[in-house]
Amino acid sequence: MGVLSSSFGQDKVAGQVFTKAEADQLFGPVLKSVTVSVADLNKILDKCNGYVMLDVDMSNAKPQPIATDENRKPVNGYTKEVKADRVMHKYSKSKVQELLTKSGMSTSSNSPLLKSSATANSTASTTVTLEVRSNVFSVSTAAYTLEMGIICPPFCDN
Repeated sequence: MGVLSSSFGQDKVAGQVFTKAEADQLFGPVLKSVTVSVADLNKILDKCNGYVMLDVDMSNAKPQPIATDENRKPVNGYTKEVKADRVMHKYSKSKVQELLTKSGMSTSSNSPLLKSSATANSTASTTVTLEVRSNVFSVSTAAYTLEMGIICPPFCDN
């Protein structure tokens, strides 16, 4: 599911934060996933303007996260070309930050909390999960899930 509006413009908000239980009920179980550290996600967000586009590359034995800016320029070290026909999931940067804030995670790549994993209580508190579900793509923490991103293509207005 995603926002189904061809009039999506750069001033629109893409994404909605749900509790994990709501997301599981609304969108079904997670079929495949890959984790990304909160520190890496913040570095990705630092390289994007208003939006970030996410997906998971399942073509290898080990799934790889794909993160690009609004222009499909990889911002997480993904080395393959992200072609225009590859479906990505576009979220407002502010909504990703909201997910992190609601989850009690830092939204700064310079946070001392993120620099020392030794002080973290668990992996779950320092990672987010990019999830492939039956009909949707979501980004989750232990307690919250971001969904309702813009599916691009076909809705890629820049």
